[in-house]
Amino acid sequence: MFLTRFSLVLSIVPAIYMLIAGVAWTDHIHRGTELDGIVIFLVVMVLPCLCAVVRLIEHPRLLYWSDLLVFATTILLMVATRGGSAWVLAGIPLQGLCALFRKAIQMPNGIVLLTGPTGSGKTTTLYTVINYLKRPGLNISTVEDPIEYNIRGVNQTQVNLATGMTFARSLRTLLRQDPDIIMVGEMRDQETAEIAIRASLTGHLVLSTLHTNDAASAVTRMVDMGVEPYLVASSVTMIVAQRLVRRICERCKVEDEISDDVRKGIGLGPGTKVYKGLGCSACGRTGYHGRTGVFEVLPVTEDVRRLINEKAYADAMKDQAMREGLVTLRDDALAKLVAGVTSLEEVMREVCVTA
Repeated sequence: MFLTRFSLVLSIVPAIYMLIAGVAWTDHIHRGTELDGIVIFLVVMVLPCLCAVVRLIEHPRLLYWSDLLVFATTILLMVATRGGSAWVLAGIPLQGLCALFRKAIQMPNGIVLLTGPTGSGKTTTLYTVINYLKRPGLNISTVEDPIEYNIRGVNQTQVNLATGMTFARSLRTLLRQDPDIIMVGEMRDQETAEIAIRASLTGHLVLSTLHTNDAASAVTRMVDMGVEPYLVASSVTMIVAQRLVRRICERCKVEDEISDDVRKGIGLGPGTKVYKGLGCSACGRTGYHGRTGVFEVLPVTEDVRRLINEKAYADAMKDQAMREGLVTLRDDALAKLVAGVTSLEEVMREVCVTA
C-alpha cells in the first residue's frame, strides 16, 4: 500500500536519498520486482534544486521564523505495473461516447488525438487503444519518448535525440515499412505534426497526444504550430480530452456535508448528494482507492471542419460541438461526483466546474 502522506525524521532523509539513487543507478531497476504475478517498476527521477527551508522555532514567550537556504534534491518515484490488469475501453461509458470512440479508432485512416496535462493518463489510454486494436496480421508501430510499456506484437521505437533519432526522423523511416496503425507519443513540433497528417491522408490511422486544456484547443494548438487549417480539418477525426480523479473508497464512503451555496456554485441542485471517503485500513487512511478518467469526446463533424477551415476560435468550435451533444469535462466530472465515484475535492482539483 502506497500512502499519499507520510512523515520522515529529517536526519535520515540523506540516507534514504542515497539508497533510492543507488538502486536506481543499478541494473536491478530495469528488471522490476514481481508481486503476486504483477511486475512492479519504479521510475526514479532526480532533480537538484535550491530549497528554502522555513523553520518555525517555538519559544515559551514568542514565535519567530528562521529561514535556512540549503542545496537539496527533489525525487519523484513513479510506480508502474505490467501484467496486472487488462486494458479495456470501458472507461468512457457516458451517453454512448465509448461507441463513438470505438468507431473513430476502427477507421482505416485519420488522426485521433488525446489531450490533457502531464499525468492525466493520455499514454495509458493510447496503450489501451493499441491493445484493443492489435491482432495478427495488423502492423502497429509506435514512436515514443520514452517507451513506458512493452506491448507484445507491436513495433515500438524509442526517440533518442543524442543520435538524431527524433520523432520526425523516426516517422519518416517508419512510413517506409507500410504500417497500418501509427502511434506518435507526442506532437511536439510542426514537422512531426505534418508528417503525421500526411500519414493519415495516405491511408494510416494515427494516434497521438497534445498538451491542451480541452478538446477544442487541440485544433488551435496545431494551427499555432504552423499546420495549415485545411490539413487539420481533413485529417483529424476525433479529439479526446481527459483528466484523472481518485475514486472514493467503497468501504469508508459517506455523504459529504456541503452547503447549498457550494452546490449552486458548481451547478448542482439543492439537496443533491455528494460523497467522500473518511479513510480506513483498506485505503491507507486516504479515503481513496484507485483512479478513474474524466473525458471530453469531440468528434470532428462537418460543421466543426467548416469552423476549422474558417480559422475559428476554440470557443466557437466547442460551442458548435456542444450543440451537437458534446459532454464536456465539467459535465462528466459532475456526473461522476453525483454518482459517488469521486469527491468534490478531486473534481475541484482537476476540472473547472464553477457555473
